[in-house]
Amino acid sequence: MTTTAAPAPVPLRLPEIHLRYPHRHHPDRDGAEQHTRQWLAQWNLFTETAQRDNASHVFGHLGAYAYPLADQELLHLAADWMTWLYAFDDGDIDECEPSPTSVTTQIARLLGALEGGSAQTPLAGALADICARVARLGSASQAARFRDKVRGYLMGCLAEITYRAAGRSPRVEEYLPLRVQASGDLTCLVLAELASGSPELSAAQLHHPDVEALTLHAAYIIAMANDVFSLPREIANSPVDFIFNLPLVCSRAHTGNSALQAGLDQAAQLTNDRIRTFAELHEQAEPAADAATRAHLKSIRAWLQGTYDWMIDCGRYHPHWRQEDWPARTAPPFPAECSSL
Repeated sequence: MTTTAAPAPVPLRLPEIHLRYPHRHHPDRDGAEQHTRQWLAQWNLFTETAQRDNASHVFGHLGAYAYPLADQELLHLAADWMTWLYAFDDGDIDECEPSPTSVTTQIARLLGALEGGSAQTPLAGALADICARVARLGSASQAARFRDKVRGYLMGCLAEITYRAAGRSPRVEEYLPLRVQASGDLTCLVLAELASGSPELSAAQLHHPDVEALTLHAAYIIAMANDVFSLPREIANSPVDFIFNLPLVCSRAHTGNSALQAGLDQAAQLTNDRIRTFAELHEQAEPAADAATRAHLKSIRAWLQGTYDWMIDCGRYHPHWRQEDWPARTAPPFPAECSSL
């Protein structure tokens, strides 16, 4: 399928997504950005064109927004990892001709590196570097959990590319579980535990129903909000008709010239509904939790708000929208001496 994607109807109206926890970021966000640019060059993850196109997106800032309490080494790790996710996603999944064969080959190499094998590509080498750093900074169980979530992410990417290559759009109930895997958010939330500043949670604490539910809600919220914000960019940058995006999936239930706007509004409503569910459960669960679990829940909340703030501030998405619709929110510095959110 080589059909050129038609531009999104103009103008689309960006519906509001309500996420209003305190806006904070790590004080060394520029240091994180500088480190991550050097790391990208070391592993040669972006082509020259991608380097030029992504120069203003400050991926390194994402680590500082999402992990405001991390020490420097973990801050750099988080910034590098989330940049790796964008490099793989843009280069092999979203902004290219969908090829299950080539993506499967790439994923096989990544799985090999994940399991300690030789790194056969720059992406695989960078992934092996990330895993080694997670193992050094976390426990054996945390490192194993990170690798497990990376495997889930890669399987989600394979599902996405399969749908796109077939030109088939999933139903909403099919799409969302795949999207939360393909977003990589669950991998990033493993790092939130390392960044919480509290002792490692026990299995019982980590698998408490409230902790599991809040972790999953946070991952869904960012994946869904990202779909809303990235919609016109993905339509414009994909070489084929882009179909793996929540507003586009929702739009299939609507007809006429306003179908895409209706799908966009529905996607935003689904996102806001999940935000309310997260807020209600977090408000209920945090006071009843022990100290270590409370710190972990605050770290999840900080990751959620910080990742949202980065999407607003980073410059990757807002040029594709009417500027009067774009939220104007900038996260203030997070004081280094503070120990809680």
